[in-house]
Amino acid sequence: MDEQFKCTFRIQEVIDVDKQTKQAFIKSKMTDLIHEQVLFEGVLRVRFNEFGIYPVAKDIAAALPIPSLQKKLLAEVRRYLRPHKNFL
Repeated sequence: MDEQFKCTFRIQEVIDVDKQTKQAFIKSKMTDLIHEQVLFEGVLRVRFNEFGIYPVAKDIAAALPIPSLQKKLLAEVRRYLRPHKNFL
């Protein structure tokens, strides 16, 4: 990720949606380091199964109005959850 932005994440809760799919609630914070302001702080929903990680697009769109920042947040959430997926 660019040095201008910093993302931090923490998994709050994981629930079973069905036999194969789970949903995680991830507390997220995105900060602009140059302007020293928080761009987003809140909870994002992410569904995942054995085939992939799927953040809820509605949550990402509501979090940030700028498409380039939405893509960065989306990529960072996936990158954060990938190593944890097998243990949840």
